[in-house]
Amino acid sequence: MSLSRDKGKIENEILKQLDNSRNEHWDTILLFDLAAILVQNGNEKARNAIYDRYEKNLKAEYEFVETEVLVTLDGLKGLEFSAKVQGEEIELDSTYWADDYLLEVCKEHYPESSPKDYLKEKSQNNRYIKAFLSKVEEIDSLRAKGKTSSKRSLSQLLQLIDEGKSVPIIAGKWLKDEEVLKVANLLLSEKDDKRIQSYLRLLSRTQYPLDISNLLPFLNSTNDQIKHSTLRILQQIEDHRIRELIEVNYTNHAFLYKHIELFVSNFLEKDINVLCHILDTLKDEEEFHSFGMVIKDIFNKNVTKHPGKLLNKLYMVNNCSICRESFIKTLISAQELSENILLEMKYDCEPEIRNLANTYME
Repeated sequence: MSLSRDKGKIENEILKQLDNSRNEHWDTILLFDLAAILVQNGNEKARNAIYDRYEKNLKAEYEFVETEVLVTLDGLKGLEFSAKVQGEEIELDSTYWADDYLLEVCKEHYPESSPKDYLKEKSQNNRYIKAFLSKVEEIDSLRAKGKTSSKRSLSQLLQLIDEGKSVPIIAGKWLKDEEVLKVANLLLSEKDDKRIQSYLRLLSRTQYPLDISNLLPFLNSTNDQIKHSTLRILQQIEDHRIRELIEVNYTNHAFLYKHIELFVSNFLEKDINVLCHILDTLKDEEEFHSFGMVIKDIFNKNVTKHPGKLLNKLYMVNNCSICRESFIKTLISAQELSENILLEMKYDCEPEIRNLANTYME
């Protein structure tokens, strides 16, 4: 880039794309990283752009995208700003997960610093930093209890639910089989939406132990979080009733898009055509990305003879490098990689994709 006559134009475009990138996916993280490189090469506008975009995490139209570049660039100052923004997010959304990762990054890059002591001092006059530190301690406590006693971990999680607090989505992974069964049984008789949401959130990272007839009614919920967690559970289950639900709505592309996770464990070869029709109805980057993430899961779990019709097209409209790499591997395996994609792969921002191109052409 530094050798280009259009260096300034290219750098400005990178910062523009960072500012406009609203979704939580790998490309946004790469834009943060690129902007950090610009800072290290003397572009102070890039530093301001990083701080501005990180603060925009708090806006409703932006998804929260975590990055360590503020800390690696500016040490304690960057950590303080990051902690403040995350603390504001915690006050807006108590389910936001904040651990000590950024403190560790700061200590790694600035060994003489004392990140936790620094933040404790700043928290005396800043409630957001105080909220951040409280969340870090809460998560550390949950992790410790999850490692030493799964039973106590479940008790801790149920106490959070009793207190009307949200549980971290990863917590379901800490549960033993008998504890998962206990949560599933608690869900059966629950009527309160917030508690239902919490139980489903726990179960979404487990293998559901009861009959899916207990879950299907939640697909009609007006609570988006309840529906989302239910779909996360059902996408792991192969069942004729899920397939029947797909078939009954086979021409209702709007319904299938909103319930696209149902295909993951209940996919048939003929579904390629309906998935192509659904793709044709999508309009913006966010829809392409959410659709692409589930398509990635579908093809990771199911072998199909002819994915090219869908994936060659989806590749061109999906900016997520994680999705694109997965699509490419599926296309190569099926020998349906298009020439246009192969040409583009050689210049992809993701090294793994460039390596795939070189390997494929050998």
